[in-house]
Amino acid sequence: AFLPLPSLAFNTHPPQELFKLNNFNSCMSIYAALSSTAVQRLKKTWANVTPESKAKYTSLQQALQHSKNYKPLRRDATNCSVGRPQC
Repeated sequence: AFLPLPSLAFNTHPPQELFKLNNFNSCMSIYAALSSTAVQRLKKTWANVTPESKAKYTSLQQALQHSKNYKPLRRDATNCSVGRPQC
């Protein structure tokens, strides 16, 4: 199936906003969906995504990389600007 261009282009923006809000779980969920084999195989769709959206996806990819046990993500989670929730 051919994923419509607006859907894929739109889906690269919410994870960036979620990451800024320190909502790492939701950000990781959307990133995992975009990184799935089924979506990555949509070559025609990815070819039409704007360079801005591709750049945002690449920066998200670097922040959520799983090498070294998610070291960049753990660093960002430790340094997040929002205080820890109170129990």
